[in-house]
Amino acid sequence: MSPEHDLEVQRCDEAGGSCGQVMVEAAITMLLLFVFVFAIFEAGRLIQTQQALTYAARAGARRSVAPLTKTLPGTLATDVEAVVNYWLATAHLTGATIAVDQAYTIPPAATTYTRVTVTYQYSVMTLSMFGMLNIPLTGQSLMRNETSK
Repeated sequence: MSPEHDLEVQRCDEAGGSCGQVMVEAAITMLLLFVFVFAIFEAGRLIQTQQALTYAARAGARRSVAPLTKTLPGTLATDVEAVVNYWLATAHLTGATIAVDQAYTIPPAATTYTRVTVTYQYSVMTLSMFGMLNIPLTGQSLMRNETSK
């Protein structure tokens, strides 16, 4: 062995075995750092998914309330669901539940609204220790039905 190596070993021995302690502390610190970084990634994914659900619900409601010329809104719920599914597909979200209520009223007014609700089970992707964690997310939009008489 070289003399430099002997000095290094002596320093660790003289320090009371702190070299092993430093390794353990570094391992724990790195683990916590990576968990924190991946948690930031997951938070960003969750916010992006929530925004996509809200936008898809808004696009569906807008399609429902946009009137045809000189008629009441005549859009079918299946047309609204097709628009919502299109926007969900652009965000790479599959398996969402879509609810369309085209005759929603808020008492005591007689005005009717269209309410589109999109529900999606968000699952954590990056941290395997939280892999079984599913978070239900909901995007909802409420728009007043219009006429063009």
